[in-house]
Formats: sequence, C-alpha cells, structure tokens
Amino acid sequence: MRRNHFYFFFLMLFIFISISSLAGNNDSTDSADATVTTYFEDVAREILAMDSFDDLFSLDGFFEDDPAAELTPSQPIPPTPVSTVSHEDPAMPSITPQATQSETESPESTLTWKYEPYADSLLPGGIAFEFEAGDPVMGIPDVVKFYKEGVVVDTLAGKTIMSPVIVSDVPFPGQKTTIFRFLTDDYSTPLGGYYITVVDSEVYSLTVALDPTRAENIVDLDCDGIVELIVVDDHMIKAQEETELSVFKRFFTWTEDGWQVDSPGDYVNVYSSMAEADLEKIEASSPKTPHVWSYAYHSYMAGEDLEEIQFRVAKLVEDFSLNWLINSTEMVKLLDQNINQYDGYVMKRPTPDSSPTM
Repeated sequence: MRRNHFYFFFLMLFIFISISSLAGNNDSTDSADATVTTYFEDVAREILAMDSFDDLFSLDGFFEDDPAAELTPSQPIPPTPVSTVSHEDPAMPSITPQATQSETESPESTLTWKYEPYADSLLPGGIAFEFEAGDPVMGIPDVVKFYKEGVVVDTLAGKTIMSPVIVSDVPFPGQKTTIFRFLTDDYSTPLGGYYITVVDSEVYSLTVALDPTRAENIVDLDCDGIVELIVVDDHMIKAQEETELSVFKRFFTWTEDGWQVDSPGDYVNVYSSMAEADLEKIEASSPKTPHVWSYAYHSYMAGEDLEEIQFRVAKLVEDFSLNWLINSTEMVKLLDQNINQYDGYVMKRPTPDSSPTM
C-alpha cells in the first residue's frame, strides 16, 4: 500500500510539473490564453489534493483534448456558396480569361470542377440506366445499359463499374455530363472513364483510359469556357509493351460532332512542357528508357519534326548507353504510326447494345 502511495505521489508531481510548464509556456498570452492558463492551474490544485488513482481518473475534463474548446464560443460556419466550379487547386497557378495562350497552355493551369454524386432517378439529358453486376471470379464484367425514351442508346462493360458522378458545365457552360469510372482489368491502363452527354437530344459518349492519379481530368487549357479532357493514350501503350513506366497523355476537346482527340501541334506549349519534364527525368531517373519514350512522344505531340526527334533520341541513346534498348529509327516510326491511329472511343448515337472497349 505504501508503495502505491509512493508511485501516486511521483505521478502527481510529474503531472503538476507538466501542467505548470504548459500553463507558463508563453508569457505574452492574450486573454484566451490566460483563461486556459487559469484552467490548468485549477486542475493542478485538484490533482494535488487527491489521495488515489481513482480520484485522478474521475477528474472531470482532465482528458479533454482541447479545454479551450469549452471556454471559447464557437464561431458560426459561413454558408457554402452554390457553384459549379470548386476551389482552385493551390498547387495550380490561377488563370484569367485575359491570359495569353502561352500562359494558359500548361497542363497545370487548370480549374477543378465540382463532381457530385448521382442522386436522381434519371441522368442529365433524361438518360435512364440499368446496372447488371458481374462476377469478377468468373471473369464476368459489370454492365450498364443506357436508355433514352425507352430505347437502348449505349452499353458500358467493365471489370468493376463505380457509382456515377455528375459534373456541371461540361462540355460547356449550362451542360451536364455523367461520368462512370471503371476498372479495365488491364495492368498498363487500370482505370477507365466513360462520359455520356445529351446535347439537343443527341447522345454523345466517350470511353478513354485515365491516369489513376488524376481521375478528375477535366481542364480548360485555353480559357474559352469549353473544357478538355486529359486522358492516357492506351493505344500507344499497347503498341509498345516495354513502356509501362512511360507517360503518354492526350487531350480531347468538344466539337459539334462530340469529343474529338487532339492532333500534333494543337497544344504546343502544353506538350513542350511535358517533354521538358520527361527530359529532366531522363537525366535523374533509372530506368531511363520509359522516359525517353515519353520525351519522344510528347515532342511529337508538340508538333516537332520527326527527323529532329530521331536525332535527339539517338543522342540520348549514345549519351546513356541505351543502344541495346532503343532504336531511334524504329521509335519514331512507331510513334508516327500509333499517334495518328489513335482516335479514342468516340461514339455518337451508338448502335443498341454496342459495348465500348478499352
């Protein structure tokens, strides 16, 4: 029993010293800090007057994380304004409609759009849908069928299809687009995105591969109020299986015929910036081969001449002893072939039960 009192005494002493140090940690406290200091002093006096551990554990408020929370009145929470555009990403420089093309054509010069969970019985544009769960063990995909006025207008199949989200002002102000994300069962492009929009009773849909680290891929590069989509060129990835660490980005823009993939030279500054980043990774990273592929790809999309790209790649191959991994002649030939063959998976008024594939 005397031993317990001995331990209790030293515990009380330790707690008292700790509380005293907290209370006197800053001599220049304001009125709120002074209130908290008084609180701690009162607690310390109560502790010193105790005879046992039981008294300590039953002390009211001793284990509160923030005693000042009870002493300081809560501030009212300001109402959240309703907007179709959420806050700007602090990591992204702001843009204005008056900005020049060179200032705005950057993959990071974007606003973030507000993604809202699906809540109504119909999707925007009067689209109804029916979900059929698959069986991953048996290799049976999930399936979503889309209906417009009772007629099947499209079908989506995916390993795992996630709940849809609605995004406003996409593809342009006043419109809404529904997005279904899904797993593709493909190691190199594991995430897919399906977009369905109704404009003037026309049904437009698009299925693309997404970067899993940037699933919210809507941007407005030129500040014209009509958005672009950042996607992954899975056609290029499948054409060159050795490039699983490579980055092949493309942009889709909205046209009168629906979503249309960009062409080399459409976004010169954007792709030039990407190519410069790839070049830095070649210098600093290992393995270097995937980044050489990315550098050549984004240089091509920036509108640079194939012969110039081949010359630069050959120089990189020589500088980093990559001769046995990269043939610059074959690389530019493959780039030219596959970049121009890729057109995404755009569908306008698709045939019933058509199933977009990755």
